[in-house]
Amino acid sequence: MSKEKPLFILFDGNALVHRAFHALPPLTITRSGEMVNAVQGFASTLLKLLRENKPDYWAIAFDRHAPTFRHEMFEDYKAQRPKTPPELITQIERVHQLAGAFNLPIFEMDGFEADDIIGTLSRQADSKGIDTLIVTGDNDMLQVVKPGIRVMSPRRGFADTVVYDESGVREKYDLNPFQLISYKALVGDPSDNIPGVKGIGDKTAVKLLQQYIDLDGIYSHIDEVEPERLRALLKSNQELAIQNRKLAAIVTDVPITFDMPSCAVSSYDRNKVVELFRELGFSNMLSRLPGEIGAEPAETPRPTETSKNNYRIISTEAALDELALRLSYTGTFALSVVPAGDDPMQTDLVGLSISPARGEAYYIPTGHMTLSQVEQLPAARVISSLKPFIEQERYARIAYDGKFDIVLLTQAGLKPGGISCDILIAAYLLGEKSLKLKALAFNKLGIEIPELSELIGSGAKQVSPARSSIEQVSQFACRDADIVLRLKESRRDAACFHPCRDGDARRTAGPGTANGDVHQPGLRYAQAGKGYL
Repeated sequence: MSKEKPLFILFDGNALVHRAFHALPPLTITRSGEMVNAVQGFASTLLKLLRENKPDYWAIAFDRHAPTFRHEMFEDYKAQRPKTPPELITQIERVHQLAGAFNLPIFEMDGFEADDIIGTLSRQADSKGIDTLIVTGDNDMLQVVKPGIRVMSPRRGFADTVVYDESGVREKYDLNPFQLISYKALVGDPSDNIPGVKGIGDKTAVKLLQQYIDLDGIYSHIDEVEPERLRALLKSNQELAIQNRKLAAIVTDVPITFDMPSCAVSSYDRNKVVELFRELGFSNMLSRLPGEIGAEPAETPRPTETSKNNYRIISTEAALDELALRLSYTGTFALSVVPAGDDPMQTDLVGLSISPARGEAYYIPTGHMTLSQVEQLPAARVISSLKPFIEQERYARIAYDGKFDIVLLTQAGLKPGGISCDILIAAYLLGEKSLKLKALAFNKLGIEIPELSELIGSGAKQVSPARSSIEQVSQFACRDADIVLRLKESRRDAACFHPCRDGDARRTAGPGTANGDVHQPGLRYAQAGKGYL
């Protein structure tokens, strides 16, 4: 395909949703139980193609429930297919909703299949000098491949795809794309319940078409076909073969119009997409959303509710003493540790963030190794000031993955008095599908937050937070502590552990919860062990 020509991406909506539904693991929305695995697969494909291909035009085609001309021609067309399950129907509706949020034009028409609409639009785009990439879940569209029209379809599963041009089709079938219509006329198509000519298999059909080009060529030279048995088969099934060809051929003159302005890739309502992703539980895709359609995903986080709050770095003894006084009055606070590495038993404390109130958080750096305009207090001074608040049971400490925090703080010389509420365990007990803090912030609070890995990298490219600037790390750390506190305050979604003085484990119902808050006497992570509970 020419890089100088505009690109038109055409999505085969029904085929992609069906393929993803059967290929991807089940995924449901936690609260409603609605199945969304196929919607997730489609959304991921859409975002990937936007980023990698940067199309100029796009559209999506769907089948309608009304019978097509093929059903009128052949009563048993697709008759063997089971009834579409309700959880698949709802996902097709969701993909319609997603397309609308992205301003992706939708095409559908009674009497025709999505394949026919795609075939027509691709030919019209080709006549206007526009290249087309058809994204589908099966190989029926390969017959329309030609210079300027390619087809992307799965190789295995759903995510593993291959893009076919003319040479790719020849390599797969030993035939040219246009010959696939005659090929199906001879061998049939079980997926569409198109009966083949009994006695003619793949190899025989390919050999005939390589010699006689197409079905018309075969029958115009029928007396030359050898052996005699094959010739007799073809003659006795000529009417069937011709009907099969009509059933298999994709129509390219559906009465629709490829209107360039309406199909142009344009801006989209990001807030609408974000809200839909939140409803569907697709928080892991937020970072892949482009700032503008056709643009690269934003390098830095978009402004969120937490970007407007009071986040400060503790860099003087006076500020540290002021924080200690603040905590003594508050009694309850969220904390978040910043480690130098992933193993709390083998790493050092880089810093600690504390949030005593919603929208208020403080970062106390202790182990940064890079030069910064901000001073760093001695670790011993920080530990001395924070010791009562970390160790004494009278203070209620809230954390995310408190076991990790306790181990790291213990390594730093503190003896944590336990965690009153662990958001990670609360999310697990409430059956959340994604337990990452980023997902919980998005799904429960509607707040988009970046992860620390977006600053320090991951895998082989990861650098220690200790080698990142205090200013940069402080924003991540303060935001995490603030989010942890907000999640705890969202009582309807919290199931938290509190040490009880009466020695009895009890469960109290909280507003809007099924199970209420769980209270258990003296729960401590040091006692709970590796398995938490």
